[in-house]
Amino acid sequence: LDVVGMNNIPEQGGLLLVGNHTSFIDWAILQMACPRKIRFVMERSIFQKWYLKWLFSALKMIPISRGSSKQSIESIRQALNNGDVVCIFPEGRLSRNGQLGKFHTGFHRAIHDTTAVIVPFYIRGLCGSRVSYATRLYKKISNSLLRSASIAFASPMNANSSVEDVKQTVTKLSTHTWMNYANRHRN
Repeated sequence: LDVVGMNNIPEQGGLLLVGNHTSFIDWAILQMACPRKIRFVMERSIFQKWYLKWLFSALKMIPISRGSSKQSIESIRQALNNGDVVCIFPEGRLSRNGQLGKFHTGFHRAIHDTTAVIVPFYIRGLCGSRVSYATRLYKKISNSLLRSASIAFASPMNANSSVEDVKQTVTKLSTHTWMNYANRHRN
């Protein structure tokens, strides 16, 4: 795992991590790369599975659902005001093709009226792995169990940054991480 920009993560204070979502283990990759404990926002229907709920509750994950997100948004805001690190995947689901999808505005509503900052991130290298939603053909082509993954963190952004500006920053990170990967593997 290659981590770029870890120095962009403030040592204290409310922090909202916002970035792409390509695999079932993105949360683990983020926690390995981040020196602070992260509270993740996750789909309520998964959070409420009886055999997982105890674990998700112990990890202080925040459940959210499309139809009723008002309470979840308030929980995120409270966590940020308490100085916690919260991670939200604004696409709302795993990417099926590795491309960035539409960013939903929930994170923007959650950070409003807080003193927290936004740190955009991009995870490269997990799309197409066995822990992603890639097509069978893509999984067959990239059958290796060993993968080179990287995560890049951008400089902190103001809580008032627009959804479009945050997505643009994540897009720029994607370009940088793929260029770095390509440059390291030339020959």
